[in-house]
Amino acid sequence: MLDESSWFSEYYSVVWIFVSVLLLLLLCVQQQKRLSGQVIVSSSQDIGALERKKDFVTRAGDDYGYRDDDSGGGGHNIDHWRSTEFPGLIPPLGTSTASKSHDDEAEVYLDYAGSALPSVTQLSHILNDGTQILANPHSAGPAASRTTRLVNQATKLVLDHFNCHADPDYGPYLLKDSKRIPHQLASNRQKKEPHPGYEVIFTSGSTESLRLVAELFPWCGDNQEPSILLYPQQAHTSVVGMRACAQSCGAIFQCEPLDTICNASANTFSKWTKQQAGVFDEQMISGNSTSSQRDTNQSNSEETVVNHLLALPLECNFSGDRPDVSSAMAAARSASSRNHQWHFLLDIAKAASTGPVDLKALDPDFACISFYKLFGEPTGLGALFVKRNKVDLLKLLSHNKPRYFGGGSVDVVLPGKDFMVARSEPSLLASLKNGTIHFRGIASLIHGFRELDRVGGMEKISKHARSLAKELVRRLTRIHHGNGKRAVVIYGAWTKQKESNMSVSPGPTVAFNIVRQDESFVGYNEVSKLAMLHRPPLQLRTGCFCNPGACQKALGLSDKDIHDNYVISGHVCGDQIDIIQNRSTGAIRVSFGKDSIWEDLDALVTFIEKQFVNYTTDGTKPSINQLNKDVLPQNHLQLSEMYIFPIKSCVAMRVKRWQISRKTGKLKYDREFALVDSSGSAMRMYSYPRMALIRPVIDLNAGLLIVSAPNCKDLVLRLDQFKDASDCGGSVKVCGNKCGGRIWGNRLATEWFSSFLGVQCWLARYSNNSEPFPCDNTAAVNNRNSVAFSNEAPLMLLSEDSISTLNEVLSAQGQKLTTSMQFRPNLVVRNTLKRDVLRENSSPNMGKGKETLNGNGWNPEDSWSTVTIPDRDLKLTVVGQCARCSMVDYDPTTGMKGKTLRALADYRRQQGQIMFGIFLRATDDMHLTNKQADGTEYVLIEEGDMIGCSQHA
Repeated sequence: MLDESSWFSEYYSVVWIFVSVLLLLLLCVQQQKRLSGQVIVSSSQDIGALERKKDFVTRAGDDYGYRDDDSGGGGHNIDHWRSTEFPGLIPPLGTSTASKSHDDEAEVYLDYAGSALPSVTQLSHILNDGTQILANPHSAGPAASRTTRLVNQATKLVLDHFNCHADPDYGPYLLKDSKRIPHQLASNRQKKEPHPGYEVIFTSGSTESLRLVAELFPWCGDNQEPSILLYPQQAHTSVVGMRACAQSCGAIFQCEPLDTICNASANTFSKWTKQQAGVFDEQMISGNSTSSQRDTNQSNSEETVVNHLLALPLECNFSGDRPDVSSAMAAARSASSRNHQWHFLLDIAKAASTGPVDLKALDPDFACISFYKLFGEPTGLGALFVKRNKVDLLKLLSHNKPRYFGGGSVDVVLPGKDFMVARSEPSLLASLKNGTIHFRGIASLIHGFRELDRVGGMEKISKHARSLAKELVRRLTRIHHGNGKRAVVIYGAWTKQKESNMSVSPGPTVAFNIVRQDESFVGYNEVSKLAMLHRPPLQLRTGCFCNPGACQKALGLSDKDIHDNYVISGHVCGDQIDIIQNRSTGAIRVSFGKDSIWEDLDALVTFIEKQFVNYTTDGTKPSINQLNKDVLPQNHLQLSEMYIFPIKSCVAMRVKRWQISRKTGKLKYDREFALVDSSGSAMRMYSYPRMALIRPVIDLNAGLLIVSAPNCKDLVLRLDQFKDASDCGGSVKVCGNKCGGRIWGNRLATEWFSSFLGVQCWLARYSNNSEPFPCDNTAAVNNRNSVAFSNEAPLMLLSEDSISTLNEVLSAQGQKLTTSMQFRPNLVVRNTLKRDVLRENSSPNMGKGKETLNGNGWNPEDSWSTVTIPDRDLKLTVVGQCARCSMVDYDPTTGMKGKTLRALADYRRQQGQIMFGIFLRATDDMHLTNKQADGTEYVLIEEGDMIGCSQHA
């Protein structure tokens, strides 16, 4: 008989075995469902989307999803791991993921050309490696040896991935003395000679790699025949920027269309070199040099080799076009002679992100890469590849050009004498490795390459990403408005692809613009803003993507157009000016990568169809003003709330009775102050949410500005302080405009605000003077008729009815309701009639429920042209509607972000803007009443005053 302890032991053993078997069975069932491709669809799942996906998967076949042929059921592996490896992205249809919080919503990522995303597994492995003790590789010891070992391992993986190793029969003699290789052998190496392979130099990215080549390349110029830097119009800005280094050495640059370069023959390249040689000879003959100089130059030219550089992208980052770079390089090689040598640089950053790149097969002399384009992490790390028999072209101190040298790049140096020997071991380009390398980042490359291998390598990634791009082009070309006009214009080679010709298709990048039913462009900035507000939010890239030439060619803009857009309209890279004279200044780019899924492209197409396609046949839509006209009796309005904002973007101060300027329409001290950052820009709450906790109060009797914040002693400033001072002033940038201001308060004020917000800042007061700030040496201030630090006009008005309409929309969406304070108005107007009575007497366009969501919301102030307060003899003119930004998403009392702008976007879009509220300014009216003409600038208004309005004709 078992004793008590033995009995319990046997009992728990049986229970443990039972539970283990049960768990094993559950795991087996789950795995079987995955392998058999079963999908459990919830009742709320979009059946239409499932059908669209099924159709796509059938057509894409094995190209999509990294299909595992060993799975037995033909399942698509990406659907199994996408949610776990990228929990912040939308999941595949039919899968369940942990529910996202209100502020942590799953997103659609469509910018893999900008950067790949690191997976959870990759990041966890990098984090685990972070526990290793790694020392500076310049040191000696176990930790330094460990670092060197990891760097060498990562370097080998890089060379393996891009096929950079030298051929086995490329001997050490050729490796050590590339100068002794005859030109005939070097020029025909691809056919007859073993390949020398490539040296790799780790840099901060492709841009630094290009800079290194530009600075070290042996350009010819000045008093000898000039070198040529040849690049296509569709080159990245970082390639175009190489011309500054070339020109500084006397070389010249030549920009040609990409097709012209790729289709050029050897004769064409010879013609280009002869043209430049002819220009040089003409300059010499024209009298710029003496006869002896010409004879000397002619003698030198017979011995000097003029080096030219052709820089090409393997894939265009604007549209995904993949030029035939091999034919261009072959033609240039054939055009090379004893005195003219063409060398080749390939920008492989975009092509390598989603496809295999074999450098030995392509055979450039230089190539550059950024690793975050491949697998997202690490950022700030790239590589320059240099063909081993071209190392002498870039060696430090070659070509008699003094170059900077840093720690680790020299064998010996004398600080007191001009003596230095550049390092040559262990790498041929060791002298270019200045300082300590990014050794932890380089070590983390190991896990990035494992990620690529996990899905089957670059060939599978290429097929997967291209299948999605091909499907997106197919669907975009089928989107039309109700009148039959196309809704999307696509740029680049994707417009020429046939569905059956997948093998030569462009890279998985699609550039396009959206057009309205009348064939006018939708601004890409409008698309970007609405994409951010969409459910789910979409990450796109808009503009010209640092490729101005490709953008210019796609949009059909001339050089004069680009110049005028800058000089006349002020358009610069990265701004929000997307339409000039009815022409787009940029495009929208969607790019797919290793971890993209069909659901991403479907979300984009659904977004475009919902937001921009007009299915009516005549294209007419009622305007906001038409919807709200003649709906509010003019004799039933009352001023219900009044606010001033002494410090812009901080807490409002509600006032019952306050002074307003007859001259401008500005409430006294409203937006009189602003917090200014080190760049001279007025700080906003959406960038610094803690501003919502700063509460300024104006004490008129004491003449004080009193500022309070949690856990801070009140800051007290006199309103007449520095009354006559003007030594600390300048321009303050407010939403892109500039207005005058001067620093206000002493050092204590600066420290108070800087300490609370955690950023260096200053309190500025509005001023018409434009003396320079300590941080600002800009030209004269553009006052733009500004009134204090207001955005567009001195007053902003909002009606309670507009707030009620918005709250109906928010309620229907399950969102938190809002108040007028969320929109930072100065004046809030209430109608004294009940809202249901007003609706009964309003326009038939007005309604509730679905009509509100479709844009027929009730915002009566939209149709007003003037606003009066009869008892105060005050008349104000409506100068426009208020275009809203993400500022309205922030709770003015807590700084917490909500979804208000998204709700407004559903029914308040007009001409690319989201309108809510109206701007007012004092009326410029010569027929003034006696009270207005008596010279008194300010008049008192108070809550409860009756309001009158007139409407647009």
